[in-house]
This record gives sequence, C-alpha cells and structure tokens, in this order.
Amino acid sequence: MSQFRKLVEEIINQYKLLTPQLQDGLIAFLEGLDIEVSELSSAVWNSNPYDVEPQLAGGSGTYDYDENEYRAAQIKKAIEYIEADGAIEYLWNLIPKEIKALDKEDPQKLDAYSEVLDKEALDFLNKELAKYER
Repeated sequence: MSQFRKLVEEIINQYKLLTPQLQDGLIAFLEGLDIEVSELSSAVWNSNPYDVEPQLAGGSGTYDYDENEYRAAQIKKAIEYIEADGAIEYLWNLIPKEIKALDKEDPQKLDAYSEVLDKEALDFLNKELAKYER
C-alpha cells in the first residue's frame, strides 16, 4: 500500500469528514448556484404571470418551471464544481482548524483529507440528486 493510501486510511479512521455542518455547507453552496431557468426542459414563458389586462402586462413575464428540475440542475452544477476544484475549496471556512493547520504542517495529509472529503461530498450530492430526479 502506498504512503498516500496509508494517509487516506488514517484520515478516514481519525476524522468524521462530512459532518452535519459540512453537509449544511454543501447545501448552502449549491443553493447559491444560479441556473439559467430558460434552459430547463420544464421552463414555460408566462407573459402575464399576474393575470392583468394584456396591455398592462407589456414586457413583464417570467418562466414557470419545475422546482425539482431546478434543484437537480443546481446539484449537478455543484457536482461539476467539486469534481473540478475539490470540495475543500467551497467548504474551507467550515473545515475544522486542526485540519486547516495541515496546510502548513503536513500538506500530503491535507491532500489525503481532501480526496476523502471529495468522495464523501460527491456521494452526498449524488444521494441528494436521486431525490429530485424521480
């Protein structure tokens, strides 16, 4: 077993990585992601959402869309970002200080922590995605 794999195993055994606080952080992160509503398959333009006389509605309109599809799109976008950048990039402010200290003390151990955190975050998000893709 490689030294890095040993570090990953040590991290898994030493820390509970995706704590409820970090799960909440992931949810807050994905809720902050903007999705172009017009690109959703369920999006339908409603030119008179307030049911006023047509001449008064002029130019005001909005898309009606399936909220589950919107949430699924947010989760997919979050997954793309985490696969590209790593979960730690988006959760750094919520990471315990003893883990942050590894940045200077033992960068390889922080890399191992990040790898495990990424897997747990992606697993969590994929489970969330399954709730909205029914």
